[in-house]
Amino acid sequence: MIIQKAVIPAAGQGIRLNPITKVVPKELLPVLNKPLIDYILEELIEAEVNQIGIVTSSKKPLIKEYLTSSSQPHTVLSKYRGVDLQFIYQETPNGLGNAILEAKEFVDNSPFIVCLPDDLVFHHISAVKQLQSKYKALQHSLVGVVTVPTDETSNYGIVKPSNRLEEASFTAEYFVEKPIPENAPSNLAVIGRYLFTSEVMDLLNKHSGLVPDDNLLTKVKNELAQESSISALRISGTRIDAGSALGITQAAIHELSQQPEKWGQINSFLSSLL
Repeated sequence: MIIQKAVIPAAGQGIRLNPITKVVPKELLPVLNKPLIDYILEELIEAEVNQIGIVTSSKKPLIKEYLTSSSQPHTVLSKYRGVDLQFIYQETPNGLGNAILEAKEFVDNSPFIVCLPDDLVFHHISAVKQLQSKYKALQHSLVGVVTVPTDETSNYGIVKPSNRLEEASFTAEYFVEKPIPENAPSNLAVIGRYLFTSEVMDLLNKHSGLVPDDNLLTKVKNELAQESSISALRISGTRIDAGSALGITQAAIHELSQQPEKWGQINSFLSSLL
């Protein structure tokens, strides 16, 4: 079964990238000459996802303008026909869980993918395709995870595996949001790639407003974990947090490293700074 729907949360303020994000949406900031959101759109479309809901804000009109301009057709979308792009408006950012919940009508009763535009994964098999492949076997919700240094667990949602940690995927026992290292149940961090069943929307709706906004999605994941209805999948590839100036720079260096004709010049320049 091909998952045909995806949600891209893009209503946030991009505070880590201020002051530029006061003018330009984070999703349009470039890695070299390619905006972050283009990486996500390519990843989804190449995985045969053809219905994409972008949760954004009326305060960020440049996103829709960039993607739908008739005078300058979008470079990614113009290559593919039959992609249904919908814009869903969330005027007040209040956590990832509520951003996803805004797309409830769009998702309907279908399983769906969630991709965060500032989380990039470089691999010959995309993170979305990796999740889709595992979903075929499990038929329940999945989160993508990567290993992070122990002293960085307080920056992430962390999963406690319930079985066979050495395997690529495992059932989640529970999730903890941004634990300090001594309280972290593992160093397996949830990244911005999810594949959810429609049940997640019902649970988000059930708990929205009853728990702190930043904990809503964690609450839902833990409820699924109690039912053994959510697993974690180790995502293969180079994962970069592009939600900071350092991350965007790292992503640009990674892209240049894949271009032999330019990498020599860049490597020489970097060496000259040492």
